[in-house]
Amino acid sequence: MKELYVGGDFNGHVGRTNTGYERVHGGWGFGIRNNEGEYLLDAAIAYDLAITNTFFQKKDQI
Repeated sequence: MKELYVGGDFNGHVGRTNTGYERVHGGWGFGIRNNEGEYLLDAAIAYDLAITNTFFQKKDQI
């Protein structure tokens, strides 16, 4: 199994909801999705990646 980490400031907000993106978005995002966030989610699906920080509950959401 190979691991690939991609980091950067993509100016994308993937938002709180993960409807249609359950495989790549864990449901613990925040705010409203913008166009750049939609592009990130689509790229994650296309390249079999995940937006990993959305799979963990944030402290202010506990």
